[in-house]
Amino acid sequence: MNSGTIDPRVAIAAQAAEWVVRIDEGEFQVADERALLNWLCCSPQHIDEFLVATALWRTLDGSHREQEINVEQLIARARSNIVSLKHAADSEDAETPAAPRRRRLGWAAVAATLILGTCLSFWWLKLPNSFVTSVGEQRSFTLTDGSIIYLNTASELQAKLTARGRDVTLLRGEAMFQVAKDSHRPFRVHVGPTVLQVIGTQFDVYRRPADTLVTVVEGKVSVLPVELSSNAAPSGSDAGTAYLEPTHEVVSAGQQVQIERQGKLSHVELADVSRNVAWRNRRLIFAGDPISTVAAEFNRYNRRHFVIRDAAALTRRITGTFDADDPESFVDFLQRDPSLTVLRAGNQIIISAR
Repeated sequence: MNSGTIDPRVAIAAQAAEWVVRIDEGEFQVADERALLNWLCCSPQHIDEFLVATALWRTLDGSHREQEINVEQLIARARSNIVSLKHAADSEDAETPAAPRRRRLGWAAVAATLILGTCLSFWWLKLPNSFVTSVGEQRSFTLTDGSIIYLNTASELQAKLTARGRDVTLLRGEAMFQVAKDSHRPFRVHVGPTVLQVIGTQFDVYRRPADTLVTVVEGKVSVLPVELSSNAAPSGSDAGTAYLEPTHEVVSAGQQVQIERQGKLSHVELADVSRNVAWRNRRLIFAGDPISTVAAEFNRYNRRHFVIRDAAALTRRITGTFDADDPESFVDFLQRDPSLTVLRAGNQIIISAR
């Protein structure tokens, strides 16, 4: 390191020490309180150094013994997200006029703890939270805004809530969203080069290998495709995409839309909602679906996979309702079909034409 360069950590430690001294002097104004809160919320390193400086000063000042603090008053102020250092110090001094300066520093330590909680909550809201399910697992999560996410098997998403918006990125698999209404913070679901935006509604998003299927149960969803671009991707979307001038489709309750990997939309059409959300009850419902689709759905929930060996078998279409956790029920169904052969080989169930 060059002799003329100041270590950033040293500089932050010096700033923290300066804040502690100013608190100890009891000359804090409202503007100073806000400035301290902003400074602490800039970085976890700022809080770290402030707590170290506070502890060190208390040790040097001999103030390690227990302090008298109005805890209820501190909690009330903490809930308002404004830490009033000056008022707390004045209140304490009024009760004990002869209290030494180190009594104020006891409050400084408590203030640091309260501000730490405020800042950590602030950072938690800014950082994305990851939610993952393994094969066959289903889970539900309640976000801090009250929205509920039901995550299907072998799925993954990230949620990021800020003061300006609520953004969820579905990385793989399927999720149903029950969105809490908040007109000031739109709820957006990012799926590849597509953004689904709602205020308050319930809808299902299934990100499949070749496309994404969006089914709206209640309310409305705006589907905003984004053209592929070499520009940087917006926060919450996949790399390689950027916001241009998107067209959009509005999908209402009882409707669905299919989105290709490149973001192209199919026409909005009526949906069999009960069928599309039957996975919530771990049921698989098929109505003339290709056998490859049925096999892929069972494979999502089970570690024993169906494998289709020849093209002739692919022409078979399936209609029926099955338990997602019971692949043997599908095996029994196939074995009753005289045009098919079903064999077991390790963790594979091989389907072929006779």
